[in-house]
Amino acid sequence: MKNILVLLCAALSISVMSATYGCQKSQPVEEIVKDTIRIKDTIRITDTVCPPAIRPIIGVWEGAYTTDQVVHPPTYMSFTIYADGSTLRKSKVVGVNDFAYFKGRWTLNGNSFQYRDTTIYFVGGNVVEQGSFTYNSSGTLTNGVWTNISGQTYTGKFQPLVRIN
Repeated sequence: MKNILVLLCAALSISVMSATYGCQKSQPVEEIVKDTIRIKDTIRITDTVCPPAIRPIIGVWEGAYTTDQVVHPPTYMSFTIYADGSTLRKSKVVGVNDFAYFKGRWTLNGNSFQYRDTTIYFVGGNVVEQGSFTYNSSGTLTNGVWTNISGQTYTGKFQPLVRIN
């Protein structure tokens, strides 16, 4: 009986130890990880985007000019306006069967076209001239005025110029 008691004590000890220190199979723990990513971009364009000009300022323009100090019919002239900011101008000389040729620079601020040029060929000598127009993208330069700032002292007006190319 002593052996049975020892065995019973040993079995009870093992059972208590097992319950206290033993391995147990645990239930799987389900872990749910939730990430929320929110991207909120607001793009607001506040600049006014103008459509391209129907007739850009770059090109060949033709029309006529008059002189305030000399009475003459409107006389032919042409302006070639280049993208690099340069100009070439050809004007029929009043009273002479000849043309004057000018080379210069131009700017356009809004619809205000300004130029300044110097003769590269003119029977009357070296003349520096400046002038302005109102530019209209439908293909006209209007309200044109000009003045000699050196070489001569004439002033005048341009009839509306039309872009021909």
